[in-house]
Amino acid sequence: MKQMKKTFLLPVLIFSFLFSSVLNSSISNAAGQVIKGKKGWLFYRANGDGTTIPDYQGINHYSAMGLRRVEKNLLAAEKAVNRKGAGFIVYLVPNKETIYAQYMPKSIKRKTTYTRLDQLYEYLETNTDLTVGYPKRELLKERNNYELYYPTDTHWNSQGEYIAAQNLMDLTDGTKNSIHNVRFRSEKKYLGDLCGLSNGKYHYYVNRYIFNSKVKAADKSNKKIFFVGDSYIHRLSLISRRFYKKVRFCHINQFRMSMVHKGEIVVWGAAERYQDKFTRINFSKR
Repeated sequence: MKQMKKTFLLPVLIFSFLFSSVLNSSISNAAGQVIKGKKGWLFYRANGDGTTIPDYQGINHYSAMGLRRVEKNLLAAEKAVNRKGAGFIVYLVPNKETIYAQYMPKSIKRKTTYTRLDQLYEYLETNTDLTVGYPKRELLKERNNYELYYPTDTHWNSQGEYIAAQNLMDLTDGTKNSIHNVRFRSEKKYLGDLCGLSNGKYHYYVNRYIFNSKVKAADKSNKKIFFVGDSYIHRLSLISRRFYKKVRFCHINQFRMSMVHKGEIVVWGAAERYQDKFTRINFSKR
């Protein structure tokens, strides 16, 4: 009987050891995704979830063929959307690491500050008639006056989103309002997804900003916008509801061309670290 107990117990102990090792490894790997920068700012290493660090370092630029592939795909997307009687805008969202590079740790060296997204934007502006939104210049201008991305999260906050929404308004209506003309209230209640990814290594709250101004009729648009993209674009769509007649959003993974309505503007956007979607996803055939 004792021998049977030992025989049964041995596999259980081996399984427990292996499960514990895998679990600890998983926790360690997840925590390793989070990089602590200066002044408590956290950043995302994004191993297997985009290209954050190579984007920041400037070591993953497009080849000439790569740029042409993106161009071809986006032009096909525009053509398909236009056939539905809708407009089309490409929207590029800079990574937090790009905008708040001053808080990145010195151990992560940059080859150049000219990023792959800069390269793509300039290429599309020079070689196509596509309408492309890229609020990098406006975000850099205000990054020291306002906190535009969450220190403990991968995303921009409502202040950064407001600047992007006004950048989009400039593209759709030829008008935009300065962030200096509106108000935000703050609540120190935001933990951030990077705190969660750190598995308890970092746990502190930062300000969550809430748009707190009445929007004048003169600052609104009668356009209808259909946002398609990732979580960054979803957040942009939420604040854009304050400025457009109608706003819809669909995650790119669920998007189908049948969803496009005549008379609206389709905004296909992606965060800098997800820009490969402009090549991988055949928007026009979905």
